[in-house]
Amino acid sequence: MASATTGAGFDGNPQLEPDGEDATFYDLDVLAGIATERGGWRLAAAGQAKRRDYVDSGLDADETYKLAVAAANAARADIAFSASSKAEFTSDADFRAFDVFERISLKWEKGVFRPFLGAELRYATLNEQTNVTSGGFLEESLKSTGISATPGFAIKREIPERKGALQVGVAATLSTTRYEAPGPFEIERDNDRIRPTLFATYAEEGLTFYAGVSQLYGAWSDSFFKDVDRTLFEFTASFKSGPATIELSACRRRRKRHSCYPRLSS
Repeated sequence: MASATTGAGFDGNPQLEPDGEDATFYDLDVLAGIATERGGWRLAAAGQAKRRDYVDSGLDADETYKLAVAAANAARADIAFSASSKAEFTSDADFRAFDVFERISLKWEKGVFRPFLGAELRYATLNEQTNVTSGGFLEESLKSTGISATPGFAIKREIPERKGALQVGVAATLSTTRYEAPGPFEIERDNDRIRPTLFATYAEEGLTFYAGVSQLYGAWSDSFFKDVDRTLFEFTASFKSGPATIELSACRRRRKRHSCYPRLSS
């Protein structure tokens, strides 16, 4: 699968400056992806290249490049293993960033006792035009490495009379982020976090529930940042009858990201 989109337009002030000048621009957006299943593995890859060039304005192009690959075992019913990698580069007049992200998930899918393990590794660079000392980009980008692990287990019970299943489990996410050097004003940003979680999920035909509560603790190496001690929760319910589906949700959580906690589906 592949697609390409082009376009052109006019921007009265692309840099959003008080005395900014207008500019004509041309866009190009290319997407490509492939998925296959071979030797008991599901494999997929996707990429995107997006660019905006400004004509006769002296402005640098806005660029975004993304690449993602993923693999998951499909031949075994007892073990679910998946791995994915993502890389993204973004550059425009005010922002430059590079991000590489690796995720691994391993789950036992048979029996009553079901352990699981998730792990993530991230390397990122960031540079923005917010440095008041120079009025432009930082001389060196902020560079950080983050790693996290989420071990846990769930207890699953089948409920034959309702043709449903209930899972209750516990997990703990341990993570740390380290920066190669202090940022502006010599502020240290290194931090460590721990997040124990209790969750439950239930599913039967036309009905699914999920509820989870956790306590997030975070400690930073510099007093400029306030340590975190916060209770988070999430609740979702889905009701399906014929072509109609009703979904309810409530949450207090961090920015949404992949969850390795096992869930059931109707």
